[in-house]
Amino acid sequence: KHFSRGVKASGGIRSLADARAFIDLGASRLGTSSTESLVQEEQGHETGAESNTSY
Repeated sequence: KHFSRGVKASGGIRSLADARAFIDLGASRLGTSSTESLVQEEQGHETGAESNTSY
């Protein structure tokens, strides 16, 4: 049998460039606490202060 496993990159991913670099290196999943700012950056919005929401 052939098993396919993905690679998760996490820690220190704070910009869209960081995320793309890890994907280019073969990551299939990303773990980051900066999801909101990454989405805003992708949509072309200015990123400001960190979100003060908790999960």
